[in-house]
Amino acid sequence: MKKWKFISILCTAALLFSAVMPASAAQAVLKVTKDASDNQENVGTIKFDPGDWNSEKIQFIIVDESAEPDTKFATKNGWVDEFPEDGSVFEGTKLPDGTFESFEFEIPDGHAVYLELYDPDNEAHDTFDVNLTKEALGKTVVLTGEKIVRNPNNNFIMPEAEVKDTDLKSRLYFNWYGELIGKQVHPYADGAGEVAILVYGFSNHLDSNGMSVVTPEKVSAAIEAFGTNAKDVLEIYKKMEGYDDRYSEEFARSVLFPEEQKDGYTYYFLAPDDWFKTDKGAVNEDIGCFWWDPEETDPWPGVKMEKSPDIGENVFKITGVSPEITTVIFNAFIDTDVYPYPELTAYQTVTINTEGYEKRDCEYDSELVTDNFDGWIFVLNRDDERRFSRNELSSLSYYGAWFTLDDYKNHSDYYGTYFSHGCLGDLDGDENITSGDALEILRMSVGLSETTPEKAALADVDGDGEITSADALIVLRYSIGAGENFGKLGTPIYR
Repeated sequence: MKKWKFISILCTAALLFSAVMPASAAQAVLKVTKDASDNQENVGTIKFDPGDWNSEKIQFIIVDESAEPDTKFATKNGWVDEFPEDGSVFEGTKLPDGTFESFEFEIPDGHAVYLELYDPDNEAHDTFDVNLTKEALGKTVVLTGEKIVRNPNNNFIMPEAEVKDTDLKSRLYFNWYGELIGKQVHPYADGAGEVAILVYGFSNHLDSNGMSVVTPEKVSAAIEAFGTNAKDVLEIYKKMEGYDDRYSEEFARSVLFPEEQKDGYTYYFLAPDDWFKTDKGAVNEDIGCFWWDPEETDPWPGVKMEKSPDIGENVFKITGVSPEITTVIFNAFIDTDVYPYPELTAYQTVTINTEGYEKRDCEYDSELVTDNFDGWIFVLNRDDERRFSRNELSSLSYYGAWFTLDDYKNHSDYYGTYFSHGCLGDLDGDENITSGDALEILRMSVGLSETTPEKAALADVDGDGEITSADALIVLRYSIGAGENFGKLGTPIYR
C-alpha cells in the first residue's frame, strides 16, 4: 500500500484536486514520466458532456493509482509524479457542440485509473470518480443525474458520471461514514488494499457518539463488495504501520475478525511505575481491576489485568467486562489478606465511570461524547490525589480521564508523563533524606554541581521554580528532625 493513498484517498475529490495546493506541491518540479506505449490502442482522448453545467472550462483529472512507486497524474505534458499547481495542464478543449475533449493520454493495461471532471469556475460541478480502462478512449462521459453523498456531515454531494456505450461506471468507494458509495469496483483495483484503506484511514472518522465509523458490519460489507478476504486485508494493513498514529493492529483485528473477540468490553489502564515495578517500591508486579458484581468479580482487589506491551510498556488491559458494569476501580492489586498495606499507601483510582462522556464531562475536551469506553485507556492525573483512611488503613486514590488509545498520547499538556523520576529532596537516590542531599542542592544553587531537569525537579523542594540555598536549608533541617515536611519531602516526583 502506497503512502500517497493514505492522504489522497481520504480527502474528498474536490479537496484533493482543487487549485489550492500545499506550498511543497507548488514548489515541486514536475517529473514527467516516459511511459509512452507503442500500443496505440491504449492512447487517445475522451469527451465529456457537461449537460446543463454551462461550463467554459473543464479539467480532466486522471489518476493512476497502480503506478509505481506512487500515484501518477495525466497531464498535457504526459504522466507526472506530482500533482501540478497549474490546473491548465488538465484542461480539455471545448468543442462547438458544447462538449469537451481531453488531451491525449495513455491508459496502461492492468492499471486502476480514475477520472474526475471539474469545472474550476463552479466548485459544485465536480464529479465523483469514474472508472477508466482503454475501452473509454474515444467515448463520451455523461452525467447520470444521480448524486453521491461523500460527507453527510456537511452535505458534500458530488454528481455521478459514467462512460457512455461502455460498462464503466462510478467507482465503488466509501463515504465519510464508511458506507459504500458508487456502483462498480474497478476491474484492476486491489480489493484488499481498498478495504485496508477503509479500516486504516476512516478509523479516525467518528460518529455522533465519538466512536469510529469503521465497524465489523461495514468492513464485512466492503470485503464482500470488493471480492477479497479479511486475511489479505490485514496483511496490507500491516504495511501501514508507522505512517501515523491511526495504526492499531488490535483495532484492525477487532473489525476484520469480530468472531475472535471476547464477549464484553476491554479497558486499558496506564499504570505508574511505582504501582507495579518492585524496583520502584511496588509490593508486586501486578495491576488489578475491581467492579461490584458478586456473581462475576473476585473480592478485592478484583481481577488481575494483563500486560499489554503492544500498546505500551506501562499499559495493562482487562477484557470481558460486562457492558452492564457502570464503574470500575484500577488498583495496585494488593490483597490485604495476604499483604499488609505498604507503610505509606496502597494505590488505587477513585471509582471510575464507564458509561461514557456527556458534553462537558471530559476534562480535556468539553465537546467529547461517547456512550461507553470499550477499547479506551484510563490515564491518571497524578496532581489530583485523595487520601482515604478506614480502620487505620490508608490509601491514595487518584482521579484521571479516559482517552482513546490513539488520542491519549496527544494530551501531555494535561497529564504529562507521570512515571517517577525519584523522590523530592532525595538527590542521591538512596530513598533517605540526609545532609548529603542538602549539600548537593547547595552545590547546585551556586553552580558547583550539574543541574539537569530531573535533578532540578528533586531539588526544588519549596516549589518556587529555582534552586537556592533555601531549598538546601529545608532539606538539612528535615534530615536532622528540625523541620516540618508537610507531606512533600520523600514523595515521588512525576514529570
